[in-house]
Amino acid sequence: MNKNSSCMVYWYSTIFIILLLSMSCSMVFTSSVNGRVIDKELREQGTVQGIADARVFLYTEKKAWEEDISNYREGDITTLPDALGRSEYNYFLSTVTNAQGNFQFSGIIWHTYFSQFGKTADRIEIYLLVYHPDYGLVKNENPYFIVSDVTTELPVMEIEDIWNKGTIFGKVLNWKDGSPLANASIAVYVPDSWSYSGGSVSDSSLVFPDSPTYTTTTDTDGTWSLTVRYKKMPGRSDTVNKTKVLITWPRLDWRAEDPVEGSPPGTSINNGLVYGDRDINKNGRNALQGDNNDWYILSPEIQANGQPVDTGTVTLQRWRFRSTVSGRIVNNSTGQGISGVMITLTVPDGGTKSYTVTSSPQSTQTGLEDGFFNFGELVWEIGDITNLADKKTGKVPVAWSIASPFTYDSGAPSNLIPDQNPFIVIKVH
Repeated sequence: MNKNSSCMVYWYSTIFIILLLSMSCSMVFTSSVNGRVIDKELREQGTVQGIADARVFLYTEKKAWEEDISNYREGDITTLPDALGRSEYNYFLSTVTNAQGNFQFSGIIWHTYFSQFGKTADRIEIYLLVYHPDYGLVKNENPYFIVSDVTTELPVMEIEDIWNKGTIFGKVLNWKDGSPLANASIAVYVPDSWSYSGGSVSDSSLVFPDSPTYTTTTDTDGTWSLTVRYKKMPGRSDTVNKTKVLITWPRLDWRAEDPVEGSPPGTSINNGLVYGDRDINKNGRNALQGDNNDWYILSPEIQANGQPVDTGTVTLQRWRFRSTVSGRIVNNSTGQGISGVMITLTVPDGGTKSYTVTSSPQSTQTGLEDGFFNFGELVWEIGDITNLADKKTGKVPVAWSIASPFTYDSGAPSNLIPDQNPFIVIKVH
C-alpha cells in the first residue's frame, strides 16, 4: 500500500469514528418557558402593567440574536426580525403577548454532546427580543436560562416606552369677521431630534420632518385638539420629557399672514405670533417669499403627561378667490341667443388680467341653441381689491367688453363675488 492510500484509510477511519461518537453522544432536549413583559417606568412608580400585543422573538444562538438587534433601525419595520422578504430568519420561535403581557413558548429543542446533568437533563441560555411600536425593539439585559423537560418561569422583563405623550389644542378665527373658522386644516410637525439648553428646549436645535406627523381639522367652534407622541431625547433629568412642535394651516387660498403687510412684514394679521422664515415643505420658498403654506408657530413646551398646552388663537385670511362664470348673450329685442359674439372680462376692473371667449351654440332640452359662453374658473387675489370691506368678502370690481358690431345693453354685473358661480344673461343690440 502506498503512502497516499494509507492517508486515505486513516482519514476515512477518523471520520467514521467521529460519526460514531456523534451518534452515540449527541443528545436532544426540549423545554418550555413562561414569561411576562411589563412597563418599566410604571413599575418604578409602583404600578405593574403588562404590555399587550408585543412580539417576542426567542433565540438559542447568541450570534443570531446580536445580529438581529444590530440590524434594527428605529421606526423602520423592514428591519424587524420577522420583516417580510428577508432571505432568512434568525429567531427560533416567536409569539405575541396577551392583554396582561404574558407569553409562552413550548417545544424549544436543542442538542448537545456534553449535557450539564448527564444524559437526563441539560440547561442552556436563551435570548429574547421584544418589539412593540411604543417601545421599539428591546433585548433582555439579564441572562435567561432554561432547563430541559420542565417549564421555566422567566424573570419579568421590564422595557421602557421610547415615547412621551402630551396634549395640545388651539383655535382658528376667520379674518373676514373674527368668527370661528370651522373645517380649517391643522398640520403638526413633531421634531425628529432636539436638545436642551438651560432647562429648556433649544429652538435652534429642533429638526422637523418634511411632512406633518399629525393632521386634524377645527370643529364648528374653530377649536382643535391632538394628543401627540414624541421621542425621549437624552438630556437633563428635569427636561428630558419636554419638546415643542411646529404647527401650520395648509388650506387652499388661505394664509395666516400677509408677507408684505405689517412692520416687520408679515405681522398684519396675527400681530407677530406667526412666523414665515422656514421652508417647511422644502419647495425652495418660505412664507415670507410667497409660500403661504409655510406660515407657522412653535408651540410652548409640551411636558409629558402634563396639562394640555394651549398653542394660541390664530386668524386665517382668505387671500385668493375663485368663481366660475358662464352665461348667454341674447338679442335685446328678440331674446334669441347670438353665437359668434366676442366677450372680454377684465378682473379686476382696470387691471391687466383679461379673459376673452366667443359665444357658441349649445345643446339644450329644446335642441341646439345659440349664444352660450363659459369663462371657466376665474381667480383673483385680495390685492386686486382696494376697499377694505370688499377685501373681507372677496368682492372684486370687473369690466365687460362686447366686440362690434354688437353694442352692450344690460345684464353684465359690475363685480364678482367668490364661490357664487353666476350664470349671466347679457343683452345686446
